[in-house]
Amino acid sequence: MCPHREMSDFDTYILFFNKLHDKLSGMTDTFNSQNPDLALNLPERIALLSRHDESGAKQGSFTDYAVAGATLVELILQDRLETDADNPKKINVIDTSPTNDDYLDEALAFFERKGSGKPAQSLVSSLGGKTKILRLVAEGLVKRGILQAQKQSFLVFSWTNYPEADSRPETALKSHLADIMFGHQTPDARDCVVIALAKEVDLLKKNFEKLQLKEHKQRIKDIASG
Repeated sequence: MCPHREMSDFDTYILFFNKLHDKLSGMTDTFNSQNPDLALNLPERIALLSRHDESGAKQGSFTDYAVAGATLVELILQDRLETDADNPKKINVIDTSPTNDDYLDEALAFFERKGSGKPAQSLVSSLGGKTKILRLVAEGLVKRGILQAQKQSFLVFSWTNYPEADSRPETALKSHLADIMFGHQTPDARDCVVIALAKEVDLLKKNFEKLQLKEHKQRIKDIASG
């Protein structure tokens, strides 16, 4: 399956956030406000959902592209990027000052090197292929004691898995998303993008009961479409 196909609807999410941009700056981040000690930015939320709790191996389909998509939106919300006034599918870099997050700073520098005026989908596809940069998301969660790094090897191949060291952030995140998808809690814009991206790369199926997902299929679809 082609990653470009997996992320083919990402422009829709960008247009949705562009439409709501004036409201977003004053909108409460519900999850972080309810869990200040367990605060997570958008790429961290997708990254936690994309790791098997015990083995730390990746799960889902082309999840690196979902992390990249979440990164683009996070930087828009932090006023480092903006959608182009004449073509909302294109992204401009407007502020390169530090975000106080190593991964976001590296991603912002990557987008700066790409230059302003690039299509959102192109930026997501490019960042989604940069394993060394994306690894900084997991490493940041390791520094916070949320994940742990476990070196793995087989013959001449080596890699790192990231199992949970502290389950509280992901448990709180899943509970929060479940209340939205299966209950009556109103999602904020950040919740919409997490659910939309997680749905796109099969992470909802990996983290929630299939029966519940099936029973609330239409509500999830509505949330994911903004």
